[in-house]
Amino acid sequence: MSRVRPRTVGPVFVIVAVTGKVRVEVEKEFNIKVTVENSPEAGSSGTVVVRIIDHNGKVVAEDSATLGIGESADFTFTCKAPKEAGTYTWYAKAYDAERWEVHDSKEIIVDVWDIWSVMFDMMIDVFALMFMMMFFMMFFRMMRSTMVYIGRVV
Repeated sequence: MSRVRPRTVGPVFVIVAVTGKVRVEVEKEFNIKVTVENSPEAGSSGTVVVRIIDHNGKVVAEDSATLGIGESADFTFTCKAPKEAGTYTWYAKAYDAERWEVHDSKEIIVDVWDIWSVMFDMMIDVFALMFMMMFFMMFFRMMRSTMVYIGRVV
């Protein structure tokens, strides 16, 4: 015997897709895409408000849509990267506009870089490579001279 699952009262908004990670230059604009569905288990249609919350808890973008039971909507938000390089955690949140409850929340990683930090990282990599090359050159010279010495002694 199968059990019939009762529908919930009101809409049930679920974030079914979100931009998970973004890599962007300091203070440049970038897009975050969010897809929200009013679950097929929902009791009614309703209006969802989707907000993008930055690492400081500030709402940086917001949009809304009315969804019937089982319907979904795609949102695209244009945001601006922070002023300093680093890795930040932002959130996409889906609210029930009538009750103003958060129904779902998803994490977005915003990896912000600037040209100077990239150049600095590249310089460190180049110096490390040069050091390794010098070490191996000295090692092989030492080995070669040791082999020549052993060859003369024997």
